[in-house]
Amino acid sequence: MSAAHRIRYRFDLPDGSQQVFDFHFADPDFRLTNPPPAEPPFWTKLEFNQCANCPLNVAEHPHCPPALQMADTVARLAQATEAKSRPPGV
Repeated sequence: MSAAHRIRYRFDLPDGSQQVFDFHFADPDFRLTNPPPAEPPFWTKLEFNQCANCPLNVAEHPHCPPALQMADTVARLAQATEAKSRPPGV
């Protein structure tokens, strides 16, 4: 049985709150195993901004695998920073 690895990032925000993100990786290839979002954001689509050296094709991979893995983290950090940057009462 292969072991899994975890990398944990903790962001301490200016208001004293924290956001914790766990990234789980499988042996032996260190592939991310976090589940993709149920409704991936538009910017995760491979055709949105495919890297010049990306060997994937849109028919087989409609979404960029690394972008899918980052989507939840990006959404949570955006939410946390938006709430902190709004004027009081908005």
